[in-house]
Amino acid sequence: MFNLKQESYDIEPELRARKILEKYTDYTYTFEKNEDIYGYDICMYRYNKDKIFIGYIEVEYCRNWETLELPSYWYELSFLERKIINQDNLSKTFYLKFNNNFTNCFCVKMLDLVNHGKYSVRNNKNSLIEKERNDRYIVLPLKSSFVKVGITGCINYIIT
Repeated sequence: MFNLKQESYDIEPELRARKILEKYTDYTYTFEKNEDIYGYDICMYRYNKDKIFIGYIEVEYCRNWETLELPSYWYELSFLERKIINQDNLSKTFYLKFNNNFTNCFCVKMLDLVNHGKYSVRNNKNSLIEKERNDRYIVLPLKSSFVKVGITGCINYIIT
């Protein structure tokens, strides 16, 4: 029997994201927990006659983003480098980041993030070279054409 308290990491953001994805897509799409514990959070499938794998979604939420709109003091969008797990599937993988109450989000294709993002140490005194991969960020400008904002905008981008 599944017991949420026995999970080794916080899966609530992933579960909430899956509910939102399912709410805004039709029945031909499914979003399932990735059974590879070292992989991306969600596997996406589409049904025609068969179940066809279409990609991955890495889910994150920002505790400090408490409003519906993007905070006015943000001048770039940040993504944890450690979330870029498998270099082989970047063209089929999306990074989806929600606000604290899951009422807004932004997303980017991992391939675009890797190809067009810049490394940042984000408020840390250590140099980028000294930072561990777990603490480094990749950033894109707030108005980047590679980033989609809004729940329906992100979902339409992900499934097309």
